[in-house]
Amino acid sequence: MFDISAVDILQAAERLRSRWPSLLSLEGALEADSYLSMAATSEENTEQAANLMLAFFEQHDALDELRDELPLGAPKGTTRLYTPLSGASATPVATSGCYRCPEHDCPTPPWTRQRAGQRVPHCPIHGKLLVKQ
Repeated sequence: MFDISAVDILQAAERLRSRWPSLLSLEGALEADSYLSMAATSEENTEQAANLMLAFFEQHDALDELRDELPLGAPKGTTRLYTPLSGASATPVATSGCYRCPEHDCPTPPWTRQRAGQRVPHCPIHGKLLVKQ
């Protein structure tokens, strides 16, 4: 198995940021952004965020695009790039309500926390922090 770091994975995802809406949907772009925010809080969260990001890209059939952004030598095809953390796939009940862009008539869909540790993201269109509805 090819060994890549969590930072490599997150940097590759960051390089694809402009394509997130088309690869992951607008809601998916918000979720991917929350993984990057989560990664910034601690080394343990960086590992978890990288695993969640990979699983998320895989869920949206965008893993090959992510692989293209990884350092040379990353495997193509069906080879797994990571080993999910135990318990990382469990989705706790969302506890924080819905958030939306503060800009009137913004097409960005409402966002709800899906996993523990997610921070409220910024609107991918306006760059403003989402506010509680």
